[in-house]
Amino acid sequence: MLIAAHPDAAEAWLVRADALQALQRESEAEAALREAVRLDAGSAAAWNALARLLHAQARDREALAAAEAAHALLDEPRNARFASAVALTLVWIHREARRYREAVACAEEGLARSPDAVLAQWATDVQREWDASQREEC
Repeated sequence: MLIAAHPDAAEAWLVRADALQALQRESEAEAALREAVRLDAGSAAAWNALARLLHAQARDREALAAAEAAHALLDEPRNARFASAVALTLVWIHREARRYREAVACAEEGLARSPDAVLAQWATDVQREWDASQREEC
């Protein structure tokens, strides 16, 4: 087993968490992700995976903290490739809370770091939702 062979490798715990999520064993997946973060607190991938799991459980305050931790690591060269994924997670969290301005800002920053078609589509969709919400307020 991967964990038995590499118990101190955060990546192994990320793989385990992914498998556990696929099996809908969310609490075990969360424990695996928290172990990945403990082993490598400088991993944007680990923090972002934890943020996504927490967001899926509607634990958005915790999800936002984890996503912001991932975001803070994006200037490190090893984490730069996760810019779009982290931005997308932040967009989802802010959108759910109807914080459209923040969602759009996260999308724009993510796109500036790394052009991504999925993130661009979400930016467009959130901008439309924001526009519609402003019309409703009038």
